[in-house]
Amino acid sequence: PVLIELADLRAAAEDPAGAMQALEEAAALRPDDSKVTDRLLQGYLDAWRHDEAEPVLLDIIAKLKAARRFKELFGYNFKMGHVSNERADTE
Repeated sequence: PVLIELADLRAAAEDPAGAMQALEEAAALRPDDSKVTDRLLQGYLDAWRHDEAEPVLLDIIAKLKAARRFKELFGYNFKMGHVSNERADTE
């Protein structure tokens, strides 16, 4: 929670790099916390860091499929399509 608050404070202070660093640290400490990974993913997408967003997305999608939470997959599959499109990945 402290790292998430730090990320919010850095974002408010117009320090996006610092905010992303705090989110990356939080995700490293709590890789199974969906709130943290969602914030990290959105940060990557907002910063157009598609190469870093892709593995996060793939991990989220795999976990949702394993848990059979198929209704939640739509939004993440849409984001994956956006990332693939931006990277010109036709596969």
